[in-house]
Amino acid sequence: MFDLSSYLYTKLDELTLLWIPRRSAHKSIFPLCLDVSMGGHVETGETYEDALQRELKEELNLELNILNVRLLGYLTPHQYQVSAFMKVFEIKLDCSPEYNKNDFIESFWLSPDDLIKWLYGGEPAKSDLLKLVQIFYKNLSSS
Repeated sequence: MFDLSSYLYTKLDELTLLWIPRRSAHKSIFPLCLDVSMGGHVETGETYEDALQRELKEELNLELNILNVRLLGYLTPHQYQVSAFMKVFEIKLDCSPEYNKNDFIESFWLSPDDLIKWLYGGEPAKSDLLKLVQIFYKNLSSS
């Protein structure tokens, strides 16, 4: 399986914040769980970048060509114990996106440290969320 994950982030006074949505109750997997900012499966014939463009539009009503995007990394299940082969992107955005209300019911701007505290505190989340934040944001501190 090939997935892509992306984080929307902003920097305010040198504090990095991640935009983290909560999945809607009707989702067949991980209902009402925290999730990466946006993600999805790479469809047959698509590149990761094609999937990024499609998912940004479907889930967040954003156009890839007007965003500041950078690749954080490529992860494999064997090397990183994640659920799929995935490319993880970071998107700089200074406001909350107009997300698809069928996909998400609420969202939060959280520092990586605060998100990790929430997850260790038992906040329900999609299975790879903690691992991805630890891999890509572990060296950032909210203090």
